[in-house]
Amino acid sequence: MKYIANKDYFYIKYLGLFFVSAGAVTLLLTILKVSTATYQLVTDQIALLGILLVACAGRKKYFLIDIKKINWPVLAFSLLLGLAISLITRWLQIKLLELGYMVMPGASQITIADMVAVNTDYYAVLVSVILLGPLMEELLFRFIGLGLVNQTVIDNIENRRFRILLFVSWSVVLSSLFALLHRPDLSAFPFYFGSSIIYCLVFNKYGFFASLLAHSATNTGSALMFLWSW
Repeated sequence: MKYIANKDYFYIKYLGLFFVSAGAVTLLLTILKVSTATYQLVTDQIALLGILLVACAGRKKYFLIDIKKINWPVLAFSLLLGLAISLITRWLQIKLLELGYMVMPGASQITIADMVAVNTDYYAVLVSVILLGPLMEELLFRFIGLGLVNQTVIDNIENRRFRILLFVSWSVVLSSLFALLHRPDLSAFPFYFGSSIIYCLVFNKYGFFASLLAHSATNTGSALMFLWSW
């Protein structure tokens, strides 16, 4: 492989660490005897993360650039933004319900609504909702999907207006795909689409880790509100 030939040991080392960790998590799930559905959910997400990390091979410098953008104000902003998205989403859902419109999660959305008993499956699904899902989606839609176009096309355009237009257009395309991935009904589509647009803007300004934190905070807020109401 060219990355070994180029002595990119940084990438090889951390990719290896990921697969060792993935094996440890798989073993832990087996020892804890989680349900087949939970085991399949978590292991499938880990496998997809591995594929996405392989797809990110050779892009170490972009990870490092994004790390340099992170500081305490950015961390606080991303966290509060994500929580605000979850609160606004919940408020809108309640208002729509009062008008007779029930907004249901997308058909492929991972939820904890059916997890009544607090057990190992419950915590595994929480980890999936708060960490694995956002990490997988941000790698695919922001770091690869938006970042690749930014670095190869948009950033090389001299005309500022055209650059902004292209960024907005591509963000709309990615956000539409992001929303459709969750298989929402018509009433839920704007929620997924709108949150994705916000993550795209955060990514463009502060990088991958900021959009990941905002996404994770959104899911965390939604999960906490469900647990609180339950």
